[in-house]
This record gives sequence, C-alpha cells and structure tokens, in this order.
Amino acid sequence: MTGQHRATPEQWAHVEEYSTHSSSSLSPCVLELRDRLTALERMYETQRLATLEWGKDADKLKRWIDLHLHRIEALEAAANRQAILDSSPAPAGGLLERVANGISQVNAGPGVSPDVREVQARAAIRAVAEHMENRRPFIRLEGWDQAIRWLREEVERHG
Repeated sequence: MTGQHRATPEQWAHVEEYSTHSSSSLSPCVLELRDRLTALERMYETQRLATLEWGKDADKLKRWIDLHLHRIEALEAAANRQAILDSSPAPAGGLLERVANGISQVNAGPGVSPDVREVQARAAIRAVAEHMENRRPFIRLEGWDQAIRWLREEVERHG
C-alpha cells in the first residue's frame, strides 16, 4: 500500500480494540485483510529484491559472455588466418627466381632474356633492402636487421 493509504498503528490498535468489544463481524474481516495484504507486500518485496539480484547477475553474465565471445572470435580469426597461410603452397625456387618470375609476368614480352630478368630481380631486391635500411631508425621490429641481411645475402649468393 502507498504511504498515504496506510492506516497508522494507532488506527489499527483502535480497530483491534473495537473488534474485541464489538459484536460486529466487520472488524475481524478488516484485520484478516490487513494480514493478507501484509503477507502479499512481503512476498512482493522478496520477489522485487530477487528480480533486482537476478538483473545484476544477468548483467554480469552478459558482460562475461561478451568478453569471451570477443576472445573466441579473435582466436577463430587467427586460426583462419593460420589455416590460409598453411594451405598456401610455397612458391618454388629461391627469392631471386621468384622475383624474376614476377617481373617476367609483368613484363611478359618476347625477347626478354632470363639474364635480363635476373638483373632486374637483383635490382628490385637490392632496392627493397635499401628501403628497409633507410627505414631502420623508424621501425623497431624484431628481426628487421636480419631480414635486411638475408635480402642482401640472397642477391649475392646467386651473383
């Protein structure tokens, strides 16, 4: 019951006193209705508190699910990327040969000798190594220097 419609303790005491001294059956009915209403209010309050508690638990569960769903999606994406990398066949030949083949596909013209393609491939690999060398002060990746060294060794090995 709302506060404005609640009987005061004094009013209830008056009803209880009246019911003991009166032969009217109305007072016991009013007292019984009060007891039933009080029990309903207690039950409502218990359910309200349980619902609030359930809502907090549901929020916690939703946050937990969201967090782990993002983790699972990230793991699946990484696994998919790795599967793509694993399923891609490695190109045949060394780096010099692969770059020369790439150049021949771009410059697919008659009369381009394999020697010219190899010279162009060496120049392209040297240019990449030089570019990486110039970027070294700005890039702090593990293995950067090793990659530059490997590119240069690859060009010199076949030369």
